[in-house]
Amino acid sequence: MPSPALEVLPLNSLPVPPHRLEDLFWERLLPVLVVLVAAGLALAVGRLVPLRRDAPGTPPAESLNQGWRRLLRAVLQGLVFMGALVAAVAMDKALHGDPRGLDMIERFGSVMAALWGGFLAIDAVMRHLRAGFLSGGRPAAAAVLPLLRKIGKAAWAMLIVVLFLDNLGLDMKALLAGLGVGGLAIALAGQKTMENLFGGVVLVLDQPVRVGDFCRFGEQSGTVEDVGLRSIKIRTLDRTLITVPNGEFSQLQLENFARRDRIRFQAQLGLRYDASAAQVRQALEGIQALLRAHPDLDQGLVRRARLVELGSYSLNVEVVAYFKTADMEQFLLWRQELLLQLMEQVERAGTGLAFPTQTQVVESGGPGR
Repeated sequence: MPSPALEVLPLNSLPVPPHRLEDLFWERLLPVLVVLVAAGLALAVGRLVPLRRDAPGTPPAESLNQGWRRLLRAVLQGLVFMGALVAAVAMDKALHGDPRGLDMIERFGSVMAALWGGFLAIDAVMRHLRAGFLSGGRPAAAAVLPLLRKIGKAAWAMLIVVLFLDNLGLDMKALLAGLGVGGLAIALAGQKTMENLFGGVVLVLDQPVRVGDFCRFGEQSGTVEDVGLRSIKIRTLDRTLITVPNGEFSQLQLENFARRDRIRFQAQLGLRYDASAAQVRQALEGIQALLRAHPDLDQGLVRRARLVELGSYSLNVEVVAYFKTADMEQFLLWRQELLLQLMEQVERAGTGLAFPTQTQVVESGGPGR
């Protein structure tokens, strides 16, 4: 049987790709770039309306003023965003007669507007909840809101991206199935990341420390500045910033100084060895009377002054009490005044504080002299 003859087509009759490089640029790439530039311009213009973070003690009038400023910034950004897109479509129409990238500008612009609007709504809801929790005396519930804000924004962004890809005609069922398998592989490969994520959830829910608390963790101490999804940031006394993974931080022994209701005062006074027993008793009685009458000490807790040791060069008296404050600056002032009063009681007893001394005995004379 004779083989079929091959038909040779001329070059000018070959099928032409439906989207040339020029079409891809004008109809896909440039519209996306235009929307991104419009969004960046809107963000830049929005900075003309400065805002401040809501502090726990912000007056209601100032909070209301900040609310109006946020609304003004949102309206201004929306007008700039829409104006930039309208100007880009007008320029495209002037160049081509019929805007070639109008469809993509509408789709991607709607995505950016929905994403931005959702973020603003989440921020507004979280601010309202935070104000309600703080005014209702529930700071623990307010501390959970920053993490919920991050999770809510991440979920909203994922939803918008899925809807946008579905609108472009992609098979989202196959894509989501592939993401499920890929997510399992990523979770197995990123066990540390998942550990830090769950550690962050535990820190937010259990709240051993909150933002602004001064704490000791391990062998270091500092003030908590941020509790994130992956790590916690702590400002040390040297003003350096330490970032600790949540999984590791949640396993450390934590000492939260901000949660204490009293601050312990402890001092050891070394009386001179030339003090008589009567003088020591008088000093102890004077110190004990001072502790009982002190208005800033908690009279329901331990207040004692005891001779605890005959030291190598002093008679050691231990003084223990608790100040009725949790503020460190206030404690330092009260401690300073109490130490001066303790010195006065020792002086009234006719003795004084000792300092390290050594006695050298030199024997005169000896055998043969």
